[in-house]
Amino acid sequence: MNSPGSGRRGALALLLTVCLLGAACSREGRVKLLEALFDDPPSRRAARQEEARKEETAAPRPAVPKPASRRRPVWEGSTHGPYAARLCQQCHAGQGENPAPGAGAARLRLSRRELCLRCHGESLGLLNPLPAGRRPHGPVAAGECMACHLPHRSRQPMLLRGEVVGLCTTCHRPAYLGERHPPVADAACVTCHDPHFPLPARGKGAS
Repeated sequence: MNSPGSGRRGALALLLTVCLLGAACSREGRVKLLEALFDDPPSRRAARQEEARKEETAAPRPAVPKPASRRRPVWEGSTHGPYAARLCQQCHAGQGENPAPGAGAARLRLSRRELCLRCHGESLGLLNPLPAGRRPHGPVAAGECMACHLPHRSRQPMLLRGEVVGLCTTCHRPAYLGERHPPVADAACVTCHDPHFPLPARGKGAS
């Protein structure tokens, strides 16, 4: 025996079938029936997609900026010879080579003192015993050339870390050098002093 619920379902199915058959005569009827039965019928979805496509086509696309070309800056100043020639392995150990003890991430072939003196020791007069009374600058004696010089390139001459005006006074405070000496006031230290052997001064006696 059929339940009342099943009878209602059968009646609804029969009504839907009749409606579909009646609407099958025309396309407009089928569309109206689908719009009445469904919240988002295919016709509406297709219309929205078409409208969105037209808006996208009509709207001008924003211009995509081209990536800026990476220009190498024109370097003015001084460049270390091996660095300019890309002979990095003159100073740095290559793959599979052991760096000097304590070289750290720089992987230097020798200690900093030995590395600098290997090329510059003879020109500076540091390979032979120094004459009596000739004392090297503190950083030179300690092999700390990079206290004043950069290893690769600089905007200053002679690979200096900064202008001479401020470089000397980084360690040598004018207040301790005297106020009446005119070069001290102008920070023109190298006018009288050799930066590597500041005492005695260049043929002018000790200062």
